[in-house]
Amino acid sequence: MMSKTGKKQLAGIILAAALLCTGCGNQTATEQTKESGQSVADVDREQTTQAETNASEQAEETAKQDGMAEYLEKLAETEKQSAQLKDSIDHDDLNQVEYNAKTGELYQLWDQSLNDLWKVLESVCAQDQLETLRDAQADWITERDRKIKDAGMEVEGGSMQPMLENMEGAKLTEARVHELMGYLPGYEEAPVPEEADGEESSRLDAFLKNEAEMTVADQFVQESTMLEGDFQPGKAFKLDDIKEMIGKNEGIAQTEPVVSYAALGSAKTKAFAVRLQYDTEAENMTQFLILSEQDGSLKLCFAIDGWSRRYPGINKYGVVFDGGSNGAGSHSGAVYVPDSSFVYHKLIEWDENYYGYDFYDEQGKAAEAVNAIMKEAGDGNETAMGVAYTRAVIDGKEYYYYLGSDGITQETVDYIDGIAAAHDFTFDGKDKVDQAESDYAEKLGVGEIYSDQTMAEWKDLN
Repeated sequence: MMSKTGKKQLAGIILAAALLCTGCGNQTATEQTKESGQSVADVDREQTTQAETNASEQAEETAKQDGMAEYLEKLAETEKQSAQLKDSIDHDDLNQVEYNAKTGELYQLWDQSLNDLWKVLESVCAQDQLETLRDAQADWITERDRKIKDAGMEVEGGSMQPMLENMEGAKLTEARVHELMGYLPGYEEAPVPEEADGEESSRLDAFLKNEAEMTVADQFVQESTMLEGDFQPGKAFKLDDIKEMIGKNEGIAQTEPVVSYAALGSAKTKAFAVRLQYDTEAENMTQFLILSEQDGSLKLCFAIDGWSRRYPGINKYGVVFDGGSNGAGSHSGAVYVPDSSFVYHKLIEWDENYYGYDFYDEQGKAAEAVNAIMKEAGDGNETAMGVAYTRAVIDGKEYYYYLGSDGITQETVDYIDGIAAAHDFTFDGKDKVDQAESDYAEKLGVGEIYSDQTMAEWKDLN
């Protein structure tokens, strides 16, 4: 069914056409003969010709009206289908193949609508106007194709490339349809849809001004020591609420943070990182919050904090790299990745130890074995003392490998593996761990974003 707006605009089109016919006369042939001195036969022929011309023009005008009315009906259906597809893309639990297919369907939907509209414009626009539109359309197509290509370049060859290109194509084509609607006679130009580019957000702006709340998402992930236990799903906070909670920590009280934010790249939703930096005499501490716009509100998806021995970093897609020292001769870290709905998953976590220190979890057989191997290999062997042993956990499974800080000889490898064999233990190796990490990233649908080292660009609030 046609929308109310479409019906009102169509009525305007029909009224404009009707006014074109106002003032048509109905003089008789005899009256015209008396005035002009022409014969009745000549006047009859002229009237017949004029009547045929009028009928032809009226038929042509009716055809134009019918064509526009038919297109408006199609447009209403296109908008309905588009809304359904966008809702599915935003909220359904889809795999990457399904995302690619749905976004492709959305792009094709608007591309067909543009083609249908162009046929109508060719029938209703004056020739000079049509030539101008054709030149503009050729330029638009060139620019559209460039933007589509650019949208997929960052993940070129990856499974997300079709989705990113389809979304860009659909967005640009929908906007072009609404722009060209303004050239239909009697049809007011429709507003161009706002581009969801992740760079502007009235909701984020209101939150940063302490004028609106954010709500903790149902699948919120908490890695914040400063605010551990404060964030509960469904609970709402203003920015000042968070400052007050952090301010309760000893050494931070009465300290005003420097607040900054960054827009994050996402094909499906606007997402942002917010950073609160506290510079105190005792410690420099930072609270990171990652937010996304979901269901018409601002949701808190992930929280993590950092200090002198913990160094979180966030790339432009919202991937969080958490690393640092535990102060006991070892290093540890993790990588957290957002899926297409901005739900966070721990892609990998790891512990790294050297000779003289143990893995904390000494209860597990693997950890006990590696602790023993590490000690025995390093006792009296200077080369083996510099080897780093790493335990990685990926998708719930443990892996172990070791690497030399300045390279490692085959002799040292054979030496350590011999000690491991005596403990009935075999190291997995770094290659196996890398493959497991890559496989899990693909499983989560983040294969193209988790290894990108381009970091988020922060803007100070003040």
